[in-house]
Amino acid sequence: MHDHFGSDKTVVAHMFHERVMRMRRQKLVLEPRCKTMLERTPENMKALSSGDDVKCLNLAVAQHELQETIALQLGLIFKFKKVNGRFIHTLCDGELLARLGLTSEMVVGKELSHFYPAEFVKRKEEYYERAWQGEEVTYESSEINGVTYFARLRPIFRCGEVAEVIGSGVDITELKRTEAELRETKEQLESFINSTADAIAWISLDGKVQRVNKAFCHIFNWTAEELNANILQYIPERLFGEAVEMYAKVGLGGKVIGHETHRRRKDGELIDVSITLSPIHNAKGEVVGISAITRDITVRKKTEDLIRNSDKLSVIGQLAAGVAHEIRNPLTALKGFTQLLQSDEHNNKLYIDIMLSELERINSIVSELLLLAKPQVTLQREHNLLTILEKVITLLETQAIIHNVQLVTEFDTGMPLLKCVEYQLKQVFINLVKNAIEAMPHGGTVTVKAGWFDDRHVSVRCIDQGSGIPLATLERLGEPFYTTKERGTGLGLMVSYKIIEDHGGRIHIESEERKGTTVEVILPIDKV
Repeated sequence: MHDHFGSDKTVVAHMFHERVMRMRRQKLVLEPRCKTMLERTPENMKALSSGDDVKCLNLAVAQHELQETIALQLGLIFKFKKVNGRFIHTLCDGELLARLGLTSEMVVGKELSHFYPAEFVKRKEEYYERAWQGEEVTYESSEINGVTYFARLRPIFRCGEVAEVIGSGVDITELKRTEAELRETKEQLESFINSTADAIAWISLDGKVQRVNKAFCHIFNWTAEELNANILQYIPERLFGEAVEMYAKVGLGGKVIGHETHRRRKDGELIDVSITLSPIHNAKGEVVGISAITRDITVRKKTEDLIRNSDKLSVIGQLAAGVAHEIRNPLTALKGFTQLLQSDEHNNKLYIDIMLSELERINSIVSELLLLAKPQVTLQREHNLLTILEKVITLLETQAIIHNVQLVTEFDTGMPLLKCVEYQLKQVFINLVKNAIEAMPHGGTVTVKAGWFDDRHVSVRCIDQGSGIPLATLERLGEPFYTTKERGTGLGLMVSYKIIEDHGGRIHIESEERKGTTVEVILPIDKV
């Protein structure tokens, strides 16, 4: 039994000796008795028969394994106590300690001011004091050697009082660097998104608007919060089906590129847009949202329309010039012979007067055709706008009665004189009021209002109670040869647009189906 026990002690001593020799960075501190045992040869170890000696060896091995583990762990473990009002470190080790440019010898038994920059000691001591008062404290530190670490202080209680504080630290330098890079990338992306002129929105798969950029708010006047409740607010009702179909396609991973359609602003105005929809994927490649990039192409569309109408007007002008020239030649002869017949007292003077009147009317129509062909120099004089409107109403009263339509006027007093070409404005207002009457085949009321638009413009509004104009038709009004009338030519409203444009004004048309149409003519009072 004695030999067997002595053999076990020899094996334990050799194992302990090998572990001690492998330690690189920590000195072994043992009880004097255990240290003496280590210095003995294996033969002498057989003489040790006390069980306390084996316990001492086992305890020493456990202590050194723990110290070795602490020294080699990637982070930092430390302890401190408050002695005579000073925080003294009783333990500090770990690989993070070396990265901070410190060693255990530089820290253990010392207070913060012995190894830490003076300008940061006060803040650290505040953390230490809070922990000593019993609070668990966490903080970040990056004051030494360019290393950033996250530390946690936990008070250890004995008999209801804090006996010491144990702390741990984790190196988060790379994490903070990555975080800074991600933050910079995010800021750059945010800056790019918010500086673009296109409206950008991030839409979840359940149809909620998560985020929008500044251009989106500028173009539509909607915010993400306002649209989150109902994304369909900025989509016209007639386009709901189209929008749902596009979003469903993108939700399955597809794309929609450059689709031209309409969207509604917060004030109800419809604008032309080009939409590109793309799926947003997560790290697993799953579609988690939809990116919607919307470009306002209203100006481009108007420019295209202007170019198209300009081309049509050019063709009309050439046609009108030719037709007017061909009509005027025989008219001249007809007018001359009619005047000769008028001098003959045997002819019926009444019939001849009617013929001359109609010939003059034909001549006036030809002049209007020439107005399309080329600009004409007209003499502008000051006229009373209300007088012009009263003449128009008087002229069309008979036609209104025939159609069971009542003409109502609402004129502001104190209207200024307007510098204009009277017969041209009269032609415009006749055209507008006549269209309003014809829009109500079952009768109704046409209201003509005249008043101030602002301090530099006057406004004339013609309001009917007809069936209204569909949006697709409304957008094309004023185009050459486009008409909704069975016998119309599409030139009346186009000529009206040109006359008002030549007077420095504009025409604005609003219509709602089954409620009626309002045509507003806005004219300047200081410039024609």
